[in-house]
Amino acid sequence: MEATRKTNALEWLRRECRVLTGIEEKIAWGHPTFHVGGRTIAAFEVFHGRPSIAVLADPDRQEFLVEHFGLFKTPYSGRHGWVSAWVDVPAPWALIQSLLAEAHKCAAARPRRAIPSASEKSSRSVKSSRGRRLP
Repeated sequence: MEATRKTNALEWLRRECRVLTGIEEKIAWGHPTFHVGGRTIAAFEVFHGRPSIAVLADPDRQEFLVEHFGLFKTPYSGRHGWVSAWVDVPAPWALIQSLLAEAHKCAAARPRRAIPSASEKSSRSVKSSRGRRLP
């Protein structure tokens, strides 16, 4: 059952990211991360044995999101505004979706590198954090 929840949550995150322009999925720090314009905006992580989705949020809103929506500061990157939601229990999917869209918009407005077009995106495969292409 737990493996199914992890798979479903990761597939949900991939579907949500697929509809956003210029998103690339890479394996970094041992788990799937999602980038736009060279900036990481989301990740699927297992922390203390529990699956979670982490999203880059506005640091000024982080405390509000934690206090009012049951999210938690993402380990290691929480000081930069990242928030996470456990996905092995009923999760705030609409909120995560909204945070993803907001993170995408902010990152796309300030890319570290050019954002690939939709046709370029579809021809790329998933890369590891060391730049090697994964099957």
